[in-house]
Amino acid sequence: MTKWKACYTFGWSIEAVEVHRETEASVFILNKPLGRIRRFAKLTSYEKYCDTWESAYVFLVGEAQKKSLAAYRRYEQAGKTLKAVRALTRPE
Repeated sequence: MTKWKACYTFGWSIEAVEVHRETEASVFILNKPLGRIRRFAKLTSYEKYCDTWESAYVFLVGEAQKKSLAAYRRYEQAGKTLKAVRALTRPE
């Protein structure tokens, strides 16, 4: 069966993966160089195995939106800090 791996560790990508079996929380994939089947969590902090390409895409868009919002909040806080520093006056 084919699953779609949505990943954002070293760039953002969606790739098809052949899964041998799955459980509620894991997928089992053949590691070709070693010839062994390995277990992977379906959801980690940087990737998700999805049933369709569309659901993988929606996952990545959501993660990108979270990162964008977090960056915007940091930007706003940095602006407030800069304003506070510029408002400092030399003591008499």
